[in-house]
Amino acid sequence: MARRRRRGVVLAVLGGVPLLACAAFLLLAPVHSVRMAGMSMEPRIRAGDLVLTWPHGTYRVDDVVLYRDPKDRGLVLHRIAEVRRGRYSFKGDNNEFFDGPGQRRSAIVGAEWIRIPKRAVLPVELGAFAVALLFAGLLCSGIVLALSREATPAPR
Repeated sequence: MARRRRRGVVLAVLGGVPLLACAAFLLLAPVHSVRMAGMSMEPRIRAGDLVLTWPHGTYRVDDVVLYRDPKDRGLVLHRIAEVRRGRYSFKGDNNEFFDGPGQRRSAIVGAEWIRIPKRAVLPVELGAFAVALLFAGLLCSGIVLALSREATPAPR
């Protein structure tokens, strides 16, 4: 009986740990998500697409990056069009003009990591998804643990 209980605990840990790790990653990692609102990055990135960005050590021309616009402090997802004297110039793929004077590297939040098309069915936004994943991991661990236990006879 002790052996079956140990096996159940091992199964619960093996099932729950990856889910918990994934949820912790989504909650703690420096990932930013942005839902595209305009047409400036079409045809590759369309309005409604969800783009996840991740900070990189270096950024190069043609990288799609999320940066802070110094005018209104809003976030903009555009491509690096030029790097000159440590200043980055950005441009939307569907635009014929640059986004203004070159920005310092500190304005860049991260580069495109994952793009989820608008057509994809997302039941919840990313933050709520991480919490749902955490609870799913705990629930799976509990179910595996409960199923792996042998029924103990009632005391007489």
